[in-house]
Amino acid sequence: LKVLIGVEIPGLECIVLRDKGYTKFMEENNISYDVIEIGLDRADMEMRMIAYLTKHQDIDIIVTHGASSSSAVARACSKWWKPGEKVIASFDLNPDTIEDIKKGWIQLIANQPMYMQGYLPVLIAFWKLQYEMGPIDIDTGVDLVDKNNIEIIQNAQKKLLYR
Repeated sequence: LKVLIGVEIPGLECIVLRDKGYTKFMEENNISYDVIEIGLDRADMEMRMIAYLTKHQDIDIIVTHGASSSSAVARACSKWWKPGEKVIASFDLNPDTIEDIKKGWIQLIANQPMYMQGYLPVLIAFWKLQYEMGPIDIDTGVDLVDKNNIEIIQNAQKKLLYR
């Protein structure tokens, strides 16, 4: 088993922490992995993935940090493989990742409820200022999205019922 970690923004705290989690798990389980910088531009991401995968066809799983990168990985993989032949996992949904999940290119997305991550801090700040309440610790959770539940998540997002 060999894993590729595509890093969009080296040094960004949330990315560094995710990478530490990725690499710790792989080292504890003797899983071979490589880490490459793929940048922020989608075209650059795809070109860097193609350049890497041209020389490393033995990759089984590719993980990245965001919606734009996972779709770029899917496009790069389409040069050699069919949907599902490589496992692609990442964070956050956008219209491209939704389609790539439906088509079988992306197998798993850890989707965070960004609306609630924006709304709740403002609400808590209001409560603090208005009623002297707080601080309040609220876990907005995460959904693991795949082809089995993408329609449910997508419909909830459309109806603004998504956490």
